[in-house]
Amino acid sequence: MQDAGYYAGGPSKADALTGEGVVLIVFDLHFTSITGNLNIQVGRYAYLKCESRSTSAPYYYKRFPPLTYSWFVNNSRLGREVIQTYRFIVTDDVKYNRYSCQAKETLESENSEEIQINPLYGPSSVIISPPPGNEVSVHEGGMFGPYNCSADCNPPCTLQWKYRSSKGDFLNLTSVGSSSIYLPKTKAFKANMTSIRCEVNGIERTEVSNIKLNIQYGPSSVIISPTPDNEVSVHEGGMFGPYNCSADCNPACTLQWKYRSSKGDFLNLTSAGSSSINLPKTKAFRANMTFIRCEVNGIERTEVSDIKLNIQYVSTVSTDAFTQTTWIIIGGLIGGLFVLLLLTIIGVYKFAFHRGIRTGSTQQPQQANDIDLEILDRKYDYIDDDTVQGQNRNHPYQTQEDVTENTEQIQPLTDYQNVSGHRDNQYEVLKPF
Repeated sequence: MQDAGYYAGGPSKADALTGEGVVLIVFDLHFTSITGNLNIQVGRYAYLKCESRSTSAPYYYKRFPPLTYSWFVNNSRLGREVIQTYRFIVTDDVKYNRYSCQAKETLESENSEEIQINPLYGPSSVIISPPPGNEVSVHEGGMFGPYNCSADCNPPCTLQWKYRSSKGDFLNLTSVGSSSIYLPKTKAFKANMTSIRCEVNGIERTEVSNIKLNIQYGPSSVIISPTPDNEVSVHEGGMFGPYNCSADCNPACTLQWKYRSSKGDFLNLTSAGSSSINLPKTKAFRANMTFIRCEVNGIERTEVSDIKLNIQYVSTVSTDAFTQTTWIIIGGLIGGLFVLLLLTIIGVYKFAFHRGIRTGSTQQPQQANDIDLEILDRKYDYIDDDTVQGQNRNHPYQTQEDVTENTEQIQPLTDYQNVSGHRDNQYEVLKPF
């Protein structure tokens, strides 16, 4: 390079300086290099510049040709690229390429040192394993998981498991990790979990992968509206209601209105429904209703809510019962009258018996020992002396001949006072009724 320059000759120095001469040109290229941003997001342009300068001499020589450039990818020349700056779109796979360049004046330089692009991307996808499917079903308080979440990112992403609360915001389930993160077995609660997600934050964007939770529960409570009092009072045959019964369940519960009969069993008032069921206005009968209930059957248990009925009524007696009672009363009256009549007859009989003893003859009865005492217990008519005389005041149907004939049966009574308590002598005419 030191030999490069202007050469002239002549017989003298002055002639050499003023005469014609030649320029000795020495061509040379400085070492080349590539400059530019090597960390580029995928999808954006990369700008690589091949840096080189001519060291050909002398420097004041103005006819040097311009430099040209060649680019190489993995040592393969790109024939179409002849400019100093190489521009291309960055993709994921450019990280595997090695780039170099070469400058040319008259001579070609050595290839520059190879460089590689560091493409920035991710997360391109979020991977959850094992694959959860469209949704995960679990009973409230049960366990779900474990799951692992990973994503392909450059530089590595930050990952975190979160859950969506009933308010709609997402809260942390795990701390932040990189490349991948593990979710251990986790307890499910319907009050604050509707879904879980793996949230991945990369240099380009944030990606999430959701797992829908189907938390099965209920019924937790039974709601009757309008809210009934502790007791519902209604006249027999009157109407009560309407009421609506609902319950919070997943999956939907089956609901049914029932009533408790006088036998203690529960009978259906309505057909079965889900989520909520309406009881229209209903007629009350005390014969078969003591209270009504809404029965809710869920996946976990059965819950009920009862409404006590106070059915007000006035007691009435049916026609059959009235007739039966009337006949009982009539029968009792007839029986009482019969007993009273019988007692009256017995009283008259005893009165007549004693009267016949007191009105007898003064003649001393004879042969008292011949009287059969059993005759005294039988029913006879007693005829006094007037009857014997033919007057027959007590028995007008008797003739004188009948009286005369009956006198033959008169027996004297002796010491009859031992029987009747009277000392008067008398005669007795005994005639069967």
